[in-house]
Amino acid sequence: MILGWLGTLLAGSQVMKLIMEGIHLIYGEPEKHSFIGRQLRGLLLFSVSIVAWLVAVALSVFGRPLRHWMIRGFGTSPLVRGFWTVVLPLVAMVLAMLVLMLIYRIARRRSTTWRSILLGAAAATILWWAVNLLFGIYVRKMHYGPSTAASPRCSA
Repeated sequence: MILGWLGTLLAGSQVMKLIMEGIHLIYGEPEKHSFIGRQLRGLLLFSVSIVAWLVAVALSVFGRPLRHWMIRGFGTSPLVRGFWTVVLPLVAMVLAMLVLMLIYRIARRRSTTWRSILLGAAAATILWWAVNLLFGIYVRKMHYGPSTAASPRCSA
């Protein structure tokens, strides 16, 4: 298990380092950090991303039992059910947006304000969720398995 966690940290930090290098390449900024500095920044970004991801997974896994528990405690009003139906996806979207903002903010050497990157992170998050939703609809509508119309019949 420890070997798996170490491998995940190593691979994830390298991916984050490559994302930061890509951002530097896009903006034509030279990398001023040392090798160790780049590795530590990649590890930091990956660690923050993992924590946000684990919170989002916990919300999605325990969201339904939590919602049912809250409904039992506060009653079955449509307001309570609607609140949890809206709040859980909204919290997940905000977490994703914050991670994107953090990655961009740390990756850029120049001083960028949180406000200046908020719109881009919001647009990326909304587009990601839209594509995810469309893919989910596609997968639910697609019929998998062997087709019975084209299967050859065996005759004895």
